[in-house]
Amino acid sequence: MTSGPRPIVRIAMISDNNFVLPTSVTMTSLKKNKREGTNYSLTIIGDNISEENERLMSSMADASFGVQIIRPGRSFETLHKAKEGSFAAATPAALLKFALPELLPHHDRVLYLDGDLIVRDDLSDLFFSDIDGYVAGVISDSGQIYFKHEWVRRVGNYFNSGVMLLDLKEMRRSNVTELLIKAKKENCDGSLLDQNAFNIVFDGRVKYLSIKYNCLCCNLVRAKKKFSIADINNLFGTDYANLDEVLATSCIVHFSSKDKPWRYADVPLAEEWYRYYYESPWAKKNRPDASVAPAVSVIIPVYNIESYLPACLDDVLFQTLEDIEVICINDGSTDRSSAVLEAYSRRDKRLMVLQQENKGQSAARNAGIARARGKYIYFMDGDDLLDRNTLNALYESANSNDLDIIYFNGAAFFDTEELRNTYGHYSTYYPRKAEYPDILEGPSMLVQMVNKGDYKVSPCLQMISTEFLRKKNARFYEGIIHEDNLFSLQVILQARRVGHMNSTFFHRRVRPGSTMTKKKDAHGCLSYLINAVEMMKLADGARSDVLGAINRQISGMFYYAVNIFFTLSEKEVSGLKVPKESMEFHLIQVMKNSARAALDRLTAEQERQINDLVDSAEHHITQREYKRARRKLRDALRIKDDRRIRRRLAATNKFWIVRALSRSSPLNARAPNC
Repeated sequence: MTSGPRPIVRIAMISDNNFVLPTSVTMTSLKKNKREGTNYSLTIIGDNISEENERLMSSMADASFGVQIIRPGRSFETLHKAKEGSFAAATPAALLKFALPELLPHHDRVLYLDGDLIVRDDLSDLFFSDIDGYVAGVISDSGQIYFKHEWVRRVGNYFNSGVMLLDLKEMRRSNVTELLIKAKKENCDGSLLDQNAFNIVFDGRVKYLSIKYNCLCCNLVRAKKKFSIADINNLFGTDYANLDEVLATSCIVHFSSKDKPWRYADVPLAEEWYRYYYESPWAKKNRPDASVAPAVSVIIPVYNIESYLPACLDDVLFQTLEDIEVICINDGSTDRSSAVLEAYSRRDKRLMVLQQENKGQSAARNAGIARARGKYIYFMDGDDLLDRNTLNALYESANSNDLDIIYFNGAAFFDTEELRNTYGHYSTYYPRKAEYPDILEGPSMLVQMVNKGDYKVSPCLQMISTEFLRKKNARFYEGIIHEDNLFSLQVILQARRVGHMNSTFFHRRVRPGSTMTKKKDAHGCLSYLINAVEMMKLADGARSDVLGAINRQISGMFYYAVNIFFTLSEKEVSGLKVPKESMEFHLIQVMKNSARAALDRLTAEQERQINDLVDSAEHHITQREYKRARRKLRDALRIKDDRRIRRRLAATNKFWIVRALSRSSPLNARAPNC
């Protein structure tokens, strides 16, 4: 150590748009806890940082806390080949550490710090540590005590690369950058981006410093049953009494695991991280005026999606349109989704969390509608992703054109190749093939989209006026799944002005365990039937072209219901309990009878059931459709004399159920074993 007046402490950090928030918290802790008289010169290697985020970080600079943001001019992202199922706690920008000697050509020494840590004390003593004869001063990775992975066994004493005091002059002399690149290429490490390469190249050339300068708090607390305090003392040459003392006396606390405090509120020492967050420029940015209604309310139902939720929330909260509120409804999650929501709501006051018992996605979305204050509402699913300019582009178009609804396009991506092979049809569902440049009434847009095969029911592909939703009392039907079908038809039929942007903004995740991929069951069958029956009510009074479009949706609901029904076991069928006075009850009875008998003609009981069905309907169909339905049912039943069928259909000209039954599973087919 040197004595007398201290020269500048030079610190380097690496960040990108995805890591600006935690980086600003680290900067805040640095500035708050440096001693008076200490001068810091902080260089941020800014990989893909927006001008707004640059401004936020630069705003922290003062006479004793210099902040410089430089563009790297090169990228090492292609060096990292992630293995399936691996998890990287950092972003690929971390590989820019390899180039620090050339990025900081005028510095002989620099203290490198990751952006996922907090600094509790002045760093002068660390920066001026004696590392003569070494390429770096590092801190042993405490994880090697209880986890002897391959890379630990390769080197003498494995260290963590999140805090390194680097001798840049020696690194240049030794051509370390090229050696690191070579090591990374030759040693695919799947999850850790730079750390293993540094350990290979620096092995035997580093001085080991105190654990207090890089305390891996999350890992230590999580694994505390796997080691003793004696193990810590043996590795670091210390005499701590217990783990609590290690955590309490550390100068640098490093959240090096996947459990980041800005993503999970139950992370060890998260409270302390938030104290610095609330003093950061980022927190000041995200304190909206509660008296002013936002432009857009984003409604996100959440149920057991802790591993997907942070990416979704990042996409929403980092939108270029900042004038938003985000309403997350935790629908009785049993995983750590609640901890994720709490963490995000604490650091961004635009996010509101509503808690409810598990009632399903419809009830969650309806709760969000009731609390929404924005001029427009956007429904997002918590396991999907959204382009960063989505809300801004949609709001500007919808607001300037006074639209009730604006539609746009999406794309699907798959968690695994197996899912792609099984559910590949989703690849073509979310994009629309045609463009719809005109502002139209909702029913006219429905007809055009249906005729061109472009009608998509997902609420995630539309932004809707809040005033319109409330005026029309449009809500999601609760207690069912596949509710999007009914809701989307309901709103488009009532919309006065709708438009379409030919842009792919939304990215649907196809993953295991979602409604899209799980086995269709009795509840799904009943949900489709309820959708069909409720859609019938929407058809009343519609003009002929709109009626045709509605009929296609209704037929689709019956088609899916019948297909599922014929795969159900007897136990599942018996579970289809609905009120006897309901339309769904009659539909289920028809399907039960058609499944249990191979008939050449209608029995008296079936005639009565179909009569009950058609008598419940109200809307008349065209003569052409009536004749087509009569012919299909006659052919399915192999009846030459169709007078009975004609008599029943003629009563009210209702045919959806018999058409669906005759198309998907003829009544005279061999009965399934149910």
